[in-house]
Amino acid sequence: MPDISAISLERVSDQSQRDNTSIDAQYDINRRVAAERGYVIVHRFSEVRSGRKGRDSVEQAYDYAKQYNKRKSRSKQIQLLIIYDWSRWFRNVDLSGYWKTRFREIGVEVNSATQWEDQSHSGGIILRSVQMAMAEAESVENSKRTHRGIYYTIQKGYYAGRAPWGYVKINELDENGRRRTVQDEHKAEMMRQAFEMIRMGKPVDFTYAELGGSKTLGSRSSFHERIKNPIYAGRYFYKSSVEGLPDLAVTLRLEPILSWSDFQEVQSILKGRKHSRHRKQMAKHEFYLRSAIRCPECGDYCTSERSKGRSKIYRYYRCRSHPKHYRVSANAAHKFMENVMRGLQLKNEAAMYMRELYETKLQEFKANMSFGLNRYKVDLRKADERAERALEMYVDGKINSNEYAGFRDRADEIRAKLAQDTALIGHQGTLMSRIYAVLSDLGNIYARLTPIERGQLARVVFPEGFVLPTEKTNDLLTICRTARFNSIIIVNDCKSIDTGLIRTDLQEFEPVSPVLGE
Repeated sequence: MPDISAISLERVSDQSQRDNTSIDAQYDINRRVAAERGYVIVHRFSEVRSGRKGRDSVEQAYDYAKQYNKRKSRSKQIQLLIIYDWSRWFRNVDLSGYWKTRFREIGVEVNSATQWEDQSHSGGIILRSVQMAMAEAESVENSKRTHRGIYYTIQKGYYAGRAPWGYVKINELDENGRRRTVQDEHKAEMMRQAFEMIRMGKPVDFTYAELGGSKTLGSRSSFHERIKNPIYAGRYFYKSSVEGLPDLAVTLRLEPILSWSDFQEVQSILKGRKHSRHRKQMAKHEFYLRSAIRCPECGDYCTSERSKGRSKIYRYYRCRSHPKHYRVSANAAHKFMENVMRGLQLKNEAAMYMRELYETKLQEFKANMSFGLNRYKVDLRKADERAERALEMYVDGKINSNEYAGFRDRADEIRAKLAQDTALIGHQGTLMSRIYAVLSDLGNIYARLTPIERGQLARVVFPEGFVLPTEKTNDLLTICRTARFNSIIIVNDCKSIDTGLIRTDLQEFEPVSPVLGE
């Protein structure tokens, strides 16, 4: 009886794993056991990766076996994937079951050289389930032991893992037999200068650029994380992941780059700047009509101000050029604008024109996108053909796994772009309907918008701003509008907050004030 084809899969979690379970040692055992049971290994797959995660080598083995079996007769097809033991397969029961099922669908059984199981009766199936559960339980225990080891290492004042940026581990042992971690002179000096510049009031991004940017300090985001890290002041705060053990706050056995008081000063500066940015962002929400309201005296735009009373803070809009010219309550201005917006209506002829315009633009967009979609479909067909040929070459040993993966990734990239553009066409149709609905019901839409969106809509409807009623003209709304907007928007009757009606003859209104209109 001729030997049956098989493939071998070897895995280690780390290159430093002992020789008796190294990749080559696993392959020797897999090959010997396969030969004893009448199999010959036609290809092998190896990787260095954790067994709890998805793995490229398993997917490559599946693609190889599937393509190989398509080209061979039944007697010559691959029928076995052999592994060293079940802990080398997956340390996750769900992933193990998923991939075993996929291999079984193409006629390939998965088995272990050192824990061979008879899959022809129920006892073998039960044994396999127990072995996989044991592998996952062992992985969980290993994880717990690792976290406990990290916890006790930090508790003794050592930094667990790679040395932080600015430090380096040297081949010298301390009194406890651990490798010493010392400052990297160049990098430590860079961090020292960075903290000092921030203490002197320099912005973080300016400091980052001044010290060389990404060429010397790495990425901007990692630099921002470093200047907040208390490790550089010799402190470490560790959130415990071990059940029953408290969080840690320890003084590390590292030479600090700066003192703890200096570090706290830097953090106070950073927090102050963060609060300042937050206040500016809040101002955009609280005073969203700042670039829309004009002063009735000089015509300049209004800015915002706050006044602190005994029990609350009062918010106002006031003239930007002359504070004594004009001041109005922000709440009153917002309510007044909301009443104005309720009276807005798009003219019928303008609504029809805009609907036709959007439909025309949508058709043009679809036509342009269809050309791109057709090109993507052609490219995808060619890429799939190239990936199929690459798989055959990979099975024949003419190219390696990385080269085959490159062809496959290129096809997947084109497929993703095709799906994205197809979805975009449907999205544009939905977007057009929503835009028309908004334009047809501006007044009600305004009440449901966010503050910033309200300010944007107010500036669209009144592009040159507007003047709120004053004591002199308490029943009039002087609106600065262009002829273009007067031709498509109607301002219907609506009540102001305090008195009277807003002017209703604004359809043909043009600015007449020598200050506001010219």
